[in-house]
Amino acid sequence: MTRFVIKKLYQSIITIFIATLLIFVVIRLMGDPSVVYVPQTAEPEAKQEFITRMGLDKPVAEQFVMYIVGLLHGDLGESFSTKGPVSELIGSRLPNTLKLAGATMFFAILLAFIEGLLSVIYRNKFLDKILMLFYSVGQSTPMFLLMIVAIHIFSVKLGVLPASGMEGISSYILPVGISSILLSTILAPILRASMLDSLKCDYVKMARLKGVGEKTIVVKHCLINSIPPMLSMISVMFASQLTGTLIVESIFAWPGIGFLAYQSIMQRDFPAIQGLVIVMTAMVIIVNIVADLIQAAIDPRIRL
Repeated sequence: MTRFVIKKLYQSIITIFIATLLIFVVIRLMGDPSVVYVPQTAEPEAKQEFITRMGLDKPVAEQFVMYIVGLLHGDLGESFSTKGPVSELIGSRLPNTLKLAGATMFFAILLAFIEGLLSVIYRNKFLDKILMLFYSVGQSTPMFLLMIVAIHIFSVKLGVLPASGMEGISSYILPVGISSILLSTILAPILRASMLDSLKCDYVKMARLKGVGEKTIVVKHCLINSIPPMLSMISVMFASQLTGTLIVESIFAWPGIGFLAYQSIMQRDFPAIQGLVIVMTAMVIIVNIVADLIQAAIDPRIRL
């Protein structure tokens, strides 16, 4: 266990460093941020003062070294747009993203287990075929398009649900509902395939010989043994929900780090973009490590 943690820590440091280097270079290809923050009618001295104050007049290599030194001291820099610490800016938005991602994954997993169980219990029957069709449609439907249509119907036409913002439980219904339904169409087929493989095992045959009912076999034997293979996919999806919320949060103007990333890109807020990439990379690493530890705890055959 100790070797695993040390190895993961070493890999995490390298991953974060590479991600930081790449985003540091790439965002500087976006253009001059002074165009956004200095009025066009301002004197050239005002533009130069902004560039100097933000340290953009120094060579890129020197800027990177200074940023890494600050990063080692827990300083993510100062936002161009808010003129406040990037760490505080991200910290104020991160809980909102965690709430959205957590709710989405909870309902996605719940739906996936219900759909997967029904598919296996009624395998090769009418309900199973309907669910398989549902999986195919869900996997091929663009999430952003479905969300726009849902906003038009439930918010614009019917006016029963809010179209944007984070104002109570009703604000969760559209983003969480649509995301969780589509994600469940990815998880459910994986669970179904894993459970069908479990049905071919000797312990299932023995249970049948003892007269155990089919539904009991599916729930008590196959489902439990199908959880470890599901953890890897769930961890990947949860990480993608944390880091890939830009589209969902932008559509619903959800005040999370995804919407913050969109705003920062539009405003060419270099420090905010850099900080967001570092935080998102760290979250992906943490989720994957936790998933590995849980999987090893559930399945003793796995050695870390």
